[in-house]
Amino acid sequence: MKTPLRLLSLMSLIFLSAASLISAEKPTDLVYVAHEYDPKADADQDLARAKKIAAADGRRILLVVGGNWCPWCRIFANYIETNEAVRAILAKSYVIQKVNVSDETSNTGFLNPYPAIEGYPHLFILDASGKLLHSQDSGDLEKGRGYDEATVVAILSKWAE
Repeated sequence: MKTPLRLLSLMSLIFLSAASLISAEKPTDLVYVAHEYDPKADADQDLARAKKIAAADGRRILLVVGGNWCPWCRIFANYIETNEAVRAILAKSYVIQKVNVSDETSNTGFLNPYPAIEGYPHLFILDASGKLLHSQDSGDLEKGRGYDEATVVAILSKWAE
């Protein structure tokens, strides 16, 4: 009786180990320090947290500047959550921080060091230390009433570590 139980236990252990290796190779959870456009959030504190995570995990930081008032910001938020190719790159290589810009909070002090923003959402890609690597107008990523996968994947891949 012990032999079948040992065999079953061994097989379960092998299966669980293999499953964890597969999931480790294909991360699907996005890493956010600020998941929502929160007018009460402290963008500087969020960035400090993003830098720590990025440095520890060898990631870049993706600042997504916009607000809940912005239809294209909501479309982009849904897009990065649901597009498998984009989500895979973000999950593997980026820490995401949403930065609110609204009547309640302009975050001009936080955004002042960065290039001017023409429209929303606007993307800034930073290295783990917070140095600006790329500024991206999301209008260039649009296709119809959504975003162009090939263009978004190309930009995120280019700047991923």
